Amino acid sequence: MSAPDTNVEKQTRRHKPSLTGIAVAILGAGAIMIAVSMWSQPTDPLVEGSEGTEAIVQD
Repeated sequence: MSAPDTNVEKQTRRHKPSLTGIAVAILGAGAIMIAVSMWSQPTDPLVEGSEGTEAIVQD
């Protein structure tokens, strides 16, 4: 059931700050996820298991 006399324009005004906050939070979380995924990828070509490198064994 819905209220018989809802004012859609008034409800839109009242919910706008909340919806804006949710959108900002989602975008911020997405940016953080992208940054973490880029930061966690190895960039050093001499990382263990990399193709074309040999392990140096010292006795």
